[in-house]
Amino acid sequence: MDRVWRNVSRMSTLRVDSIQGQTAGTNRYVVQVVSTTKTDTFSANSAQIQAVTGLSVSITPSNTNNKVLIMADVNASVVDSGRGFLGLYKDGSVLVQGDAAGSRIQAVTQLSGDDSGEALSSTVSFLDSPNTTSAVTYQIYLIGEGSSTQVHVNRSHSDNDGSGRGRFISTITAMEIAQ
Repeated sequence: MDRVWRNVSRMSTLRVDSIQGQTAGTNRYVVQVVSTTKTDTFSANSAQIQAVTGLSVSITPSNTNNKVLIMADVNASVVDSGRGFLGLYKDGSVLVQGDAAGSRIQAVTQLSGDDSGEALSSTVSFLDSPNTTSAVTYQIYLIGEGSSTQVHVNRSHSDNDGSGRGRFISTITAMEIAQ
């Protein structure tokens, strides 16, 4: 115990007015970080794009040259035999998606799924160049493979009450990166 006390008493305090990061001679650093955590559930039953209520984040870049890194972790489930897909809106319009090819669904990623309809984590990340100093809103959307495909956020497909089932969180974060 005496030895621990001596180590603690030798601790120092560092105080600074500001910190700017610099990596390998660049002026790139994180300017600001904003994040939203969704704790409630969301469900959709559609082959059309459905914006996930409460899974959006707004950021106001401080410089038109700066980039915004969007990262999302979405816990979602799909009915046993169905497939779901995630995408990313920017101010209400599709920001990025895979190329068109036949009748394939264009999205950022396919939802992870298993045969029992359990919720699994899927991620979305994208580096955007918003070229503005006005507020920009990024939002996660989902699509089911067909009009009867049920997709759920933050819960399992069956959502049965019991100790073997859970409710989850999903997050979306935007980081402004100085250029």
